[in-house]
Amino acid sequence: MPTTVEHQLSLCQLPRLQFLHGSAPGTDNMIRFYGIVVAEPVVEQFQVTADGHFVGKDGFVVPRDFGEFYERFPRYIKQFVSAFMRNNTGGDCDDLEGDLILFLLTIPPDSKYRLPGCNGLPNGCTDRLQMFNPRLSFGCSMARWKSWLNRCLRNQLLHLLDKSAKNPILRHNTVAIVNEHPGVSNASRTHLPIAAPNMKVNEDFVRKPRVFMTTCRDAVTELNKEVFIRQFLTFVTFHNPELVPVMETLEIADSCGEAQVSLGLSKRIFNRHRSRLCVLAKSFLNDTAPPKQRKFYYMTQHGG
Repeated sequence: MPTTVEHQLSLCQLPRLQFLHGSAPGTDNMIRFYGIVVAEPVVEQFQVTADGHFVGKDGFVVPRDFGEFYERFPRYIKQFVSAFMRNNTGGDCDDLEGDLILFLLTIPPDSKYRLPGCNGLPNGCTDRLQMFNPRLSFGCSMARWKSWLNRCLRNQLLHLLDKSAKNPILRHNTVAIVNEHPGVSNASRTHLPIAAPNMKVNEDFVRKPRVFMTTCRDAVTELNKEVFIRQFLTFVTFHNPELVPVMETLEIADSCGEAQVSLGLSKRIFNRHRSRLCVLAKSFLNDTAPPKQRKFYYMTQHGG
């Protein structure tokens, strides 16, 4: 058995890759790699019509250009983006859909596919749908064509998402340091404001780590409080929906007496509602079902 060096030299003397057409018995296309003969992938049978359309073995007619593709499959790109971006909003999906449509409609000016006669077109390709080659995709059946198209769309979509992630303006988790709408509450904004309404944000403010981080921490804490209150309001709505007005009035009133007067309730009924809210709050914090509320009895003249 040859040594390691002799074995490496013997491998270097072998032809690394040879395409043999009809050389092996019973085969048409074979590949020899280091003396090992393997079968080359077989291209599925397809036909070319008089108008230049490719027809696969399953009878599927490949769209010749983007206009024909969009006429036959008008919701294909929209469904592809929706399936890929499941957790994103409709606005983001619409923007990505427009970018993908523009991507399929255009070809780089210096592309080789623009040369006359490329892919059987006298004037060359004008959109990316015309760049489909059934021989490179090993066929033009519906499965082969959709696999090629999905790869093109997926690669471009990943490129767009990676490009937007590097842009601080388009990045989804960018934290704003300027209060752009002083008169709007924090809960109604889609971004997280850091600076106060009348605060001047300059280079000195940003370069003060303690001040900036403290302001960020306070803003995050305020946002967490709003989320917590929203969740508790949903909990109260599910168990005791009649207490929602009481809870909202308590939130904006300066005192319990003012809230009682605004609601027009007696002191006894108002205290009963407050006690029930305390019970619901305890159950909400412990993540347990609240106990059943006792029936309310109206006091009579001889009642205790």
